[in-house]
Amino acid sequence: MEKIANFKFENQELVGIVNLPEISFPGRDKVGIILSVSALKYRVCSYRLNVKIARSLSQEGFFALRFDPLGIGDSQGNLPSALGLNHFLEIQAGRYVKETKAAIDFFKKEYKLDQIILLGLCGGAITMLITGAKDQRVNKLILLGVPVLLENIPEVKPEFKDTITTPEYAGQVLSTYKSKLLSPQAWLRLLTFKSEYQTLTKSVSLYFRKFFKKNNSKKNPRLNDLFLSSFKSFISEGKKILFINGEFDPATWEFKDEFEDRYLKNLKNPDSTYQIHMIKKANHIFSLSECQAELLDQISTWLRQEYPGVKK
Repeated sequence: MEKIANFKFENQELVGIVNLPEISFPGRDKVGIILSVSALKYRVCSYRLNVKIARSLSQEGFFALRFDPLGIGDSQGNLPSALGLNHFLEIQAGRYVKETKAAIDFFKKEYKLDQIILLGLCGGAITMLITGAKDQRVNKLILLGVPVLLENIPEVKPEFKDTITTPEYAGQVLSTYKSKLLSPQAWLRLLTFKSEYQTLTKSVSLYFRKFFKKNNSKKNPRLNDLFLSSFKSFISEGKKILFINGEFDPATWEFKDEFEDRYLKNLKNPDSTYQIHMIKKANHIFSLSECQAELLDQISTWLRQEYPGVKK
């Protein structure tokens, strides 16, 4: 069963949809899961992903809320017309944290919930991580394709000039050059200095870096320090996070190279505070139906482990 949700934030009305549990578990905590928007996409999300997740959660006995922040979808308010690409940087700095806290206020009070889980994709994932670190009411996080590097917008951040950031990304770039080895036009561009030499040399350098044991210890200027501090703050209290990434998502390669290999291995916290799962053949938005099916299964499996119970 789905119900329309309306609640106030800064004297304006936010709109969402609540999926009520289709089954009950006597003796188990009432758990609500809030799904965030991804950047400018409204509560439905790409390929109706949030809708599918919310309905799957209700079948597992959870409450689910997906809502639109100010200026998006059916909610009141307006976004500045000049916002543009800078919007992504603002999200990575916590633009929608206050709206998410308002959603928690409404959700817990309206349905008398015992626990809150936050779930988001991409920009929605970083929103939920920052919110979880700031709000003690958040018990767990499910983060899909979370970005660890700040958005590459040279017009806003001139120091963010490198778009190729990992050996895996470099390998993808080099594979396109490899496919052009028999192309006379490609060789002509190369010999007449019309090819993107900076991209080519950067890709070669990064790609072969993975064959050497010594890794580059220099901090990436695009690394989102708020991501790191929020992650460390959240798990320091023993709270759990499920990370799910797509195999063919560049954000996954950055996650592994800049966060998993560089930071997670040095953490004192036990691995039990977080799990990382990668879905084969999945892109950033899990657009393939088989990838969505595995995504739903991974979320359900993790939640069953965290909230065991007997159906009524």
